[in-house]
Amino acid sequence: VVAALGSGTAASAGVGPDGTKAGISVAVSKDRVDAGASAAEIAAPAARRLGGCTAKHAEVVAGGGPKVAGVEEAMTLVRAAAAASRS
Repeated sequence: VVAALGSGTAASAGVGPDGTKAGISVAVSKDRVDAGASAAEIAAPAARRLGGCTAKHAEVVAGGGPKVAGVEEAMTLVRAAAAASRS
């Protein structure tokens, strides 16, 4: 997705098929990483909201946890963190 965008941040979140785990993934284009953005930093607040954590990679991370009711708020947190990384 990031390759298709060319530059920026792509994220997705959802609930697993059994409804017991929520997940989030974030990818950041290389130029944004070079400018200081980090997928790990963008995803961390959202993963915590889901009751889990993510890896510490700058370009791509995935994480999540058992708090499935937090998926919408997790995406709101990702949007805010991605916007902050652009400033």
